[in-house]
Amino acid sequence: PSHIWFDPATSLLYAVDSANNLLRVLDTTSGSTSNNINPNYDGTDQKFVTGADLTTLVDLGAAGLVMPSGLEMWDNLLYISDRGTGTVYAFDMSGSMVDWLDMGVGADALAGMAFDSAGNLYLAELATDRIIKVEPN
Repeated sequence: PSHIWFDPATSLLYAVDSANNLLRVLDTTSGSTSNNINPNYDGTDQKFVTGADLTTLVDLGAAGLVMPSGLEMWDNLLYISDRGTGTVYAFDMSGSMVDWLDMGVGADALAGMAFDSAGNLYLAELATDRIIKVEPN
């Protein structure tokens, strides 16, 4: 995965699987843990998990994305930036696309993204080494 977002209310982990052009959902309460992961350099509790429930929420290729590169959640929508097209897409929690915004930066430009507490979206734009701010209506 290239980016992940964890929903503490549901314990679901959303992941952009860039290699397969999919939005995946992992139920972090499922599966079983086994032995410790070694070597463990920082002393934290790290275990292998097997049998966890992993589903595909969105086939991003079928939705028009070429190279998904960022993932964030705001106001019950999942936002995914597409480095291949320079577009940001919004999906509801059932996986339906609800909107999109062409950032006008072209291919190979968009990377990670983040929202602030006011709902402003910040995007890393690689082509000109800048941060783009998108304000809500």
